[in-house]
Amino acid sequence: MTDDEIHAALVQWIAATTGASVIQAYQSAPPPAEPYISVALTATRELSPHPISVPIVATGGTTEDGKDELEQTPNVDHEWQFSLQSVGAGCEGLLRKIKNASHSPYAMQSLHPIKLHSVGNVNRLPDAQNLRWDDRAACDLILRGITRDALTITIETIETAPVTITRTA
Repeated sequence: MTDDEIHAALVQWIAATTGASVIQAYQSAPPPAEPYISVALTATRELSPHPISVPIVATGGTTEDGKDELEQTPNVDHEWQFSLQSVGAGCEGLLRKIKNASHSPYAMQSLHPIKLHSVGNVNRLPDAQNLRWDDRAACDLILRGITRDALTITIETIETAPVTITRTA
């Protein structure tokens, strides 16, 4: 899955979990009616410097020389960090729903194959806007999964190779 697909899946899951309007942050559009949650992808990381071993598979195609085309796609253990900002009345409660859902495997089924690794503390962050205080809350969320989409390597095949064995005393 790509970062954009992960982001979209998380937005959809949060909307289903909280029942609130959920948007991807920084979309250059007016905000929806309150309360709503904004989701920003803040970081991505590889968790292991070594990709998971994967088999070499035939694509069904052939190379320019008429040989079978083979490919291998590295599987990389990956982590995505998101910042969630909730705005409007009941904003803390919306983020607490997400935190509570993180403790229920059933609630997280629709995220599969991505795993919800952790949800940070819900912090209350009231904000002064136009001479009044707006209710705001924030927390961080981390997803983990395996990416298989970044690179596919086509492998050159060798049909035959001469072998010469000599015996020495």
